[in-house]
Amino acid sequence: MSDKFVPYHLRDIHNPPAHLDATQKSNWIRTAQKAKKNYQHQQQYPAFNLPTSSYEVVYVNKSTTSEALQKLIDHVRHCHEFSFDTEGDRSSKQLALIQIQTIPRQLPCFVILFELLHLPLHDTLIFVKIRQLFHLIFQSNNKLYSWGPLRVELSPAASTSPSSTSSLSSSHHDNNDIINTNINPQFFKNVIDNDLEFISEDSDDDIAINQCRTMPVNNALYEQISDDEIDFNHLVKPNEFGCAPVNNDALNNNEFVVNNHYMVDDVNEKEEKTTTKTKTPRKHQHRSLQARHRRNHQRNTILKKYRYHYSIKRKWYPRFTMFMVRQILRLYRVNYKHVRNDGDELLIGLKDRLSRDRAHHQLPWSIFNRHSYFYYRDVFRR
Repeated sequence: MSDKFVPYHLRDIHNPPAHLDATQKSNWIRTAQKAKKNYQHQQQYPAFNLPTSSYEVVYVNKSTTSEALQKLIDHVRHCHEFSFDTEGDRSSKQLALIQIQTIPRQLPCFVILFELLHLPLHDTLIFVKIRQLFHLIFQSNNKLYSWGPLRVELSPAASTSPSSTSSLSSSHHDNNDIINTNINPQFFKNVIDNDLEFISEDSDDDIAINQCRTMPVNNALYEQISDDEIDFNHLVKPNEFGCAPVNNDALNNNEFVVNNHYMVDDVNEKEEKTTTKTKTPRKHQHRSLQARHRRNHQRNTILKKYRYHYSIKRKWYPRFTMFMVRQILRLYRVNYKHVRNDGDELLIGLKDRLSRDRAHHQLPWSIFNRHSYFYYRDVFRR
């Protein structure tokens, strides 16, 4: 029987497969040792069983109701011990989930899962309640437990903006200095490394923190580029020239007709002077053609530089055409400016920060995968 059909805990540690190199043999032996140890523990100790009546799992995202959040707030007010854990997104390596378990004196406890990539906008009532919930958890008299340094685990969710030194108040929910996770750094101001109690110091239980990263946020302010406006009130209306009717009875006696045309010998009427408005040349007309081309090239270069200043990324299947991508973005009402492929990811440029935050919530992460390609291909062919 081949080794690949033998369970790990039944394999001979001292007899690894011969076709493996040194690194593969080391991994093979280590995996077999852990499997044997786990198998011994399973035989020695009974399985841990926690009844469902002792805990309740709550997902906090943009679909959470205000009643559920108010229930959590009332529970957290009477609880002073919490345990933390974080998880990152596998594709983007961003902090995606914060798990907080309450440790009350009497059961049931709550396991709160904050889905950072699916939180509501910061100007909604649900987001205000989420901020209030964090304020209660991070009070100075609470005890916080974590698998590692809590400041390191939660640092990807905090912005490094200088405005983070402002006072902690729920009225600051309209602050623009937030990142895509919508978590303000003031939530973590009471977290001190010396006050944390660690569950385990075993190296096997440590959680890799270097994968929990956030996208850099540039706090510089840029003027929004808009098309030139034209004031239609300053446009000169074209002159309307009307033809006056000819009164044959008013002609003088000295008139005579030649080839069906009236000819007048003596004309004493004064000639009207028509005043013509001279058009002032525009400023850019003073430049030469080469200067205008050079100026337009410089301006286009600056515009291209900030084309993807506000952008989001999504994994995409290479068979997607740009026509299909734009159709899907319009279908999800994403106010995009430019789209291009960046390797195995799709880079979508947005107009401003608000459009970027809305696109994060409206556009699913798996919208451009292989399954979606065949689905939308059939949809657009109809």
